[in-house]
Amino acid sequence: MAAAHAAGTAVVYQFNHLTSAGEVFFPAAGVTVAALLLVPRRWWPVVLTATFASELIADLILGEVAATAIGSALANTAEPALGAALVLRVTGGCPQLSRRQNLAAFVLGAAAAGPALGALIGAAATRFTHPHGPFHIVFARWWTGDALGVLIVGSVILAWFTHDVRAIRPRYAAFEGGLLAVMTCLVTWLVFWRWHPALAYLALVPLGWAAIRFGTRGATAAGAVIAVLAEWATGTGHGLFAVISRDHDQGLWYLQLFLAVAMLGGLMMAAAIAEMSRAEAALRASETAERDARLEAQQAHTAERTRLARELHDSVSQALFSMTMHASTAQLAMEKAGLVADSPAARAVGRLRTLTAGALAEMRALIFELRPGALAEEGLVSALGRQAAAISAREDVQITVNGPEQRLPVDLTAEEHCYRLVLEAWHNTVKHAGATAIITTIASDGAAVTVRVTDDGRGFDPAAVPPGHLGLRTMRERAAAIGATLDVTSAPGQGATIVLRVPAAQAVPEPAAPSATGPGGGFPA
Repeated sequence: MAAAHAAGTAVVYQFNHLTSAGEVFFPAAGVTVAALLLVPRRWWPVVLTATFASELIADLILGEVAATAIGSALANTAEPALGAALVLRVTGGCPQLSRRQNLAAFVLGAAAAGPALGALIGAAATRFTHPHGPFHIVFARWWTGDALGVLIVGSVILAWFTHDVRAIRPRYAAFEGGLLAVMTCLVTWLVFWRWHPALAYLALVPLGWAAIRFGTRGATAAGAVIAVLAEWATGTGHGLFAVISRDHDQGLWYLQLFLAVAMLGGLMMAAAIAEMSRAEAALRASETAERDARLEAQQAHTAERTRLARELHDSVSQALFSMTMHASTAQLAMEKAGLVADSPAARAVGRLRTLTAGALAEMRALIFELRPGALAEEGLVSALGRQAAAISAREDVQITVNGPEQRLPVDLTAEEHCYRLVLEAWHNTVKHAGATAIITTIASDGAAVTVRVTDDGRGFDPAAVPPGHLGLRTMRERAAAIGATLDVTSAPGQGATIVLRVPAAQAVPEPAAPSATGPGGGFPA
């Protein structure tokens, strides 16, 4: 720590040996504040003691008077301590410069407030040894020099010794990084070894490139290269800032302001891009978690439906089937015993058989609805046949389903919509038409599948459907969803006919074979 701080101090005196004088750039300030932010607080006394001792010894060796050396050592010890304390009070730990709040705390605390305290102490010590020296000029140059040292050197150390998020991970990172380094050096040479003012803005190009493609680490590294080359060029009398003022120190000070603005812009851009990258990653993680949760819930729902269907089939359905068989056996026994068919006992047994047969049909329809993938396994005609038996047993209407045994040339989505649409038509007929018979015919001519539902109910005017009756609207929406056409023909007293025409699919997936253990499988018709 002492060697690093002493090396930073020596850099300042190398500038003093040129035509310029004054602390225009103080790298040691960045070294100390970065060390304080990286190490635990219990090591702060060690770091600050090493800083004070190295600054004091270096100043004395380089010929400073004792009072000035002590003042400089005190200033360069107090300023990083204050800056680091302010930063840690906000961040709670080592700041991540790729986070905007942490970056703001670092800039305001370590690069602004801390150097201001150091400049105040240093300028006061200089005034004590040089009573006629310009206090405000020393203060301003000390402040900007230390602030730039923190921004350049401190940010580089923090960026490379802490975790950094890159918004973009280049595919050929090494190649692009080398190309960026060459471009940074060439652009810096062009900007700071030439005198044309418009060229100064070119320095922002590699800095922005580094921030976008390589995050905070790239921005700080590019900024450090630009700062070192710019200080060297201006200190040796080259470039715009060497001739911008007759006072060479003033030109160097203007350079510090330019570098500070450029470095801040690069760091802010890198932090903003990194936060957008983190937000996108969090959004993707949230979407993945939500998708997994939906899938898990769907799987649990499917498993529960399968379990209920299996239990109903193994218990209630079997019991109803047994009751139907026993009722049939009782009827046969009564006929053999010579009991007349219209006797009270025979009528009761007949009624019992009818009720249990209806309940069994209802149960089979319910099991079919509960089984996931049942429609895909059995097909539209078989599924409608089950529902027709259940509704016929429950309602005073006879529903007949006619259709081919082979699978229809429509995809599963269209088949599902057809199934729901026909059920809606049946329910509307039972509820509103007072029909005694419903005939459903399903046919395919290769180009399309036609579903025709005809009833002998009281009929209605399709153009004058009363408000609140959404059956026809729902059926038309289902037909439109699968690109089908729906025609409704009816008149009061003449029943109704609904014709659905569904275009045939290009390829129809083969239904999965029923499985005794798989979801939705294993239940006999």
